[in-house]
Amino acid sequence: MRDKYKSLRRSVQREETFCESGSGQVRPRNHCPKCSHHCARFDSHGLAQGNARRETGGTVLAAFLSLFVLVPLSWAFLSALKSTQDLASNPLGLPQAWLWDNFIIAWERGRFGTYFVNSVIVAVPTVLLVLALSTLAAYGFSQFKFRANSILLSIFLLGLTIPLSILVIPLFYDLLAFKLINTYWALIFPQVAKTLPFGIVLLKSFMDDFPEEILDAARMDGCSRFRILISIIVPLYTALNVRIKARWIA
Repeated sequence: MRDKYKSLRRSVQREETFCESGSGQVRPRNHCPKCSHHCARFDSHGLAQGNARRETGGTVLAAFLSLFVLVPLSWAFLSALKSTQDLASNPLGLPQAWLWDNFIIAWERGRFGTYFVNSVIVAVPTVLLVLALSTLAAYGFSQFKFRANSILLSIFLLGLTIPLSILVIPLFYDLLAFKLINTYWALIFPQVAKTLPFGIVLLKSFMDDFPEEILDAARMDGCSRFRILISIIVPLYTALNVRIKARWIA
């Protein structure tokens, strides 16, 4: 009885498992000498160890690379809380006095409130105009076939290759002629013209791949072309709208 108990205890400690070969013999977890196949439990254990090593290495590498971002940001944040004398005498150390009022002073002297309001006033109309105009133009190029379709689309594609910097001088005279200097429209209209070709090309590629069966079903239900655009196509390209906004911000 005692010998049977010892043998059972040894088998539990070895964590024996059945082999996949179908021989029916019990082999230790890390050893299968009479079988041409590897034990399933042994293979899964080895894969788990390999995955754990790769995850650990990736975590260490990500933590090391994050230092290149966190250290400069931390230094800039701590420097913003120092006085001028403290920054000159101790540029890399902690602030001797934590001056949180520096942010308020910088906000007021830098007029960041005014700049923020101006950015909102310019950004909102620009994004709305680009989305509205690019949606209508892309829908026309995709769903309506006419002779000048490819020619006009090529002109818009050509607009992607023209940098705005080379148009600054003629653009200034155009804005001066329309009396738009020192107005918000002098910023909105050039930004719309710059981003519009990208939005048209991107949305047209999406509408070209739109399932025709859905559009046919909508026509059979009595939807007009404008209703199809507003109720079916527009709600489905929300992700593309995000790309157009990101393109304008960039």
